[in-house]
Amino acid sequence: MSDDRYREIARSLQTMGWLQDALLRQARKRVVEHLRKRGVVTALDAGCGAGTLSRYLSDAGMSVIAVDRSPAMLELAGRRASHAQCLQADLSRLSLSRPVDGAVVALSLHEMTESQRVEVWRALQRLTRHGGPLAQRRGHP
Repeated sequence: MSDDRYREIARSLQTMGWLQDALLRQARKRVVEHLRKRGVVTALDAGCGAGTLSRYLSDAGMSVIAVDRSPAMLELAGRRASHAQCLQADLSRLSLSRPVDGAVVALSLHEMTESQRVEVWRALQRLTRHGGPLAQRRGHP
């Protein structure tokens, strides 16, 4: 998706993000609980978008690295999840000083081609500690 399209989405989320949050609140809580039950202390939110899930993870006491390619979305994420470390990066090229305990990718895989999805899963495996949980959240609550 183009940067212009992400800017449009970011603008709409500034005014309508409350609706998306209301629709997905329970699903986000389930993701947080899934990671928490598996001992996740440091979490990678891949394709974090506007940062709402990053905020849920931070509020649950996790140290969060929020990653997105879009500067417009990352700006929103920085405001919504102020305790998260926000990084503008391509996940396939991302390098961390140490692996995270767990990772989640939510509401972004549908934006990718099959080969890009494969790259993302490989990156998540590389960036997550051995045996750490990798959670996927699709758009349906």
